[in-house]
Amino acid sequence: MKLPKPQRNLSHPTERPYINDHYSVIEEKAIKNWENPIILQELLFELNRRKTEWAIDLRNKIKEKLEELESECFRFPRTDTEIGSGELEIKDRKTKGLLQAAGYARGQKAFKIGLDKVSRRAILDSVYTKTIPKNLKIDDIEKWGKRNTGQRLKMMVYSLAHFVNQERRNYRGDYRISISDGRSDLKYLKAEYYDGEYDWIYPKTN
Repeated sequence: MKLPKPQRNLSHPTERPYINDHYSVIEEKAIKNWENPIILQELLFELNRRKTEWAIDLRNKIKEKLEELESECFRFPRTDTEIGSGELEIKDRKTKGLLQAAGYARGQKAFKIGLDKVSRRAILDSVYTKTIPKNLKIDDIEKWGKRNTGQRLKMMVYSLAHFVNQERRNYRGDYRISISDGRSDLKYLKAEYYDGEYDWIYPKTN
């Protein structure tokens, strides 16, 4: 879809509606309006004029979100030398979930934004296409099956859908970014690996 243009004239340097807003205020507005391209564009206009580390970090995340809103499905560019062989890289051996062990993370709550889209999907690609280390202690590890199989993909998408649905029912925190990231990644996995290959029921998060 084509993003609507902001109603304000943001090209004029004096029109900065968020010029006096503190970091926490701008980040909170971004989280609350994570699906609103007009507000995100206005916040991006302000962040482009700030040079602090937090401004650059949030600015990059907003840019990625705006790009995502412009396209219903994003496919991470891959080459045969990047994935598809070898063992899965494990970044956290203390967790009991395979996705988390591989380093996959979404925005979990207000003021905490997880990995960017490209990083998340690179990890998902690796989880699907690489071999799980034999000495890894993960709950129900035998159910994850072999790499590049429907069983591996099924465990991935049902685990991810379970996390998203849990967050949807949790009213004690703000999980909107995390839910949005999860739904987006489920669409990616469906388009990249499921469609045309498998016929089991794909999970929903509606």
